[in-house]
Formats: sequence, structure tokens, C-alpha cells
Amino acid sequence: MPTLGLVKTHASLVEELDDVMTGYEYMERLCKDDGPHNICSDIIESTFGYFKDRMSPNKNNGYTPLVLLIPLRLQLSTIEDCKNFNARTVIGNTKMEYIKKWREDNLLPKPSNKRRNVLKKVS
Repeated sequence: MPTLGLVKTHASLVEELDDVMTGYEYMERLCKDDGPHNICSDIIESTFGYFKDRMSPNKNNGYTPLVLLIPLRLQLSTIEDCKNFNARTVIGNTKMEYIKKWREDNLLPKPSNKRRNVLKKVS
């Protein structure tokens, strides 16, 4: 019985590891079930390298609004794209509800918030 006490003591860690394994299994299924693709990963690596250089130095605090750089960087990949991009129109058409919906659909909750919620339940 003392061995199982570890699970209750470290419940937040167990939940985070479960989330990691769920994501890993999803990616594994995605890679194994799709047909072969002959592509180069340089585009993906350079995009995420660009993002990582500008990320918050606090790695325990989850995603920052800078994560929105990724789709913008992909959209503005050439000089011609930059010339044709009208920031005023895009900002005028973007509403906070769109950003909140995108965040809910595409990002996992911040680890610090998950830990706080778990600790509230335990105490």
C-alpha cells in the first residue's frame, strides 16, 4: 500500500505525464497510419527555432501570446507576402473571442494552472 501512496502524493505529475503520453500516442498513430511523405523538416525546424528564440524565459509558465508568431511567420514567409500583408485590416477584423477560441482549440492548458487546480482539489 505505501507504494500507491506515491501516486496520490504526486497526482499533478501523474496527470502531466498522462497528458504527455496521450499526445505521444496521438502523434505515433498519426505517423504510423499516414502514407509516406517525401518532405524536408527544415521548414518546420526553422519555424519553431524562430519561435523558441522569442519564447518567455520562464519555461514553467506554459505558452505566451508569442505562440501566435508561428502562424504569422508561416503566412509571411516571403518578401512578397510581407508587402501584401495589411496589418491594419487583420487587426481590425480580429476579435478577442476568435483568439480565445483558437487558444482553446489548439493549446493545452498551462502547466502552472493545472498544478494549481490539482492542489486546490487535494487541499
